[in-house]
Amino acid sequence: MKTKDPLIQLLIQHFPQHWRQIRWLLQENEDFRELCDDYSACIEMQRQWRPMKTPSTQKWLEEYEVLQSELETEISDFLKKADLHE
Repeated sequence: MKTKDPLIQLLIQHFPQHWRQIRWLLQENEDFRELCDDYSACIEMQRQWRPMKTPSTQKWLEEYEVLQSELETEISDFLKKADLHE
């Protein structure tokens, strides 16, 4: 599935088996869109801070990694529910 939308690309990269549900939910579900926007922002912050090697940025990176995991769980739950409705 090819797309130019960076958010869709990011989500499909992490949840490739759910590309149909991702596209549908992004169009139809405001809560899912907001969750995915948070996920995208979390990933972007990690990309920006990863090259910095200070103790404070390492602490922030660890916190963002936990947040990323939590958001991935929430996204996965949304996708599983969407599977049930197909």
